Amino acid sequence: MRWLLVAAALVVGVGAALAAGGGLAPTRSAPLETFQRTGDPRKIVVHVVVGLDDELAGSSTVEDARTVAVTVRVRPPAGRLFGPPVFRSLVGISLPVVVGLRDPIGDRTVVDAASGRAVAEAGIFQIPREPPVDLAEIGTVEKGSFRSGDGVDFRWREFTGKTRALSDFRGRTVVIVSRTSFSGESKMSVQAVEEFLRTAAPEARARVVVLVATLAEDPLRAMIIRPSPSTFPLLVPSDYVGADAPEIFRLSAVPVVWFVGPEGAVREHISGVPASPDDIARGVAAAR
Repeated sequence: MRWLLVAAALVVGVGAALAAGGGLAPTRSAPLETFQRTGDPRKIVVHVVVGLDDELAGSSTVEDARTVAVTVRVRPPAGRLFGPPVFRSLVGISLPVVVGLRDPIGDRTVVDAASGRAVAEAGIFQIPREPPVDLAEIGTVEKGSFRSGDGVDFRWREFTGKTRALSDFRGRTVVIVSRTSFSGESKMSVQAVEEFLRTAAPEARARVVVLVATLAEDPLRAMIIRPSPSTFPLLVPSDYVGADAPEIFRLSAVPVVWFVGPEGAVREHISGVPASPDDIARGVAAAR
């Protein structure tokens, strides 16, 4: 659960504000409060203190037989030194972040790598109303990677460093949904896709890949509850959502749904209006 830590985050927030004055701000280590075990012995949930506007930049671990040293890196949003939103970084929130381990956690001690302090254990993690942010599940679209011709294609890089591309899914139908966290219409389109996946026959569901692209926001906003293993959350950077961007990444066009056929061509699309479950079913059938 998130809770306010105004006084505790004051110094951190001022540093974030100063760093954000020019271009992409440098990352810093977020303080670790507690950790919790999960049903997977190779995953733990660490609770870190971040500014309200901070962006998650990655996590890493150094493991030995007795300890797991964890680092979670964050950065303040770039270019907001004098605008009111940057002072949101003066307010701290506690954020749960999933961290993958090389070996099972066992009875090892979790340590905040930045401070060297042992992190207190807080029991077993229970899924809350808002899921934790598993950075490994989010891919950032690479600006300039979009291509069209015989078929559309673009690349994204996951927080683990792995690169994927739309063309990796040739032979399957791909549904791409663009969204923002503040658009009710795009939420309706995402829910329509979820309903399609819930009600479709297993063989039809197995042929469909879903990409949910969140435009110009941070990883926290891009994290979604994945309705199937073939659903991938993506981030589209704020400098790639303008009028010259492809429609699927254009902020002014949200919500957009593209139905990409097995050969890579966009067979159907819905733009500017929310999609219904029937719209999704028709689009998938047309693109098949």
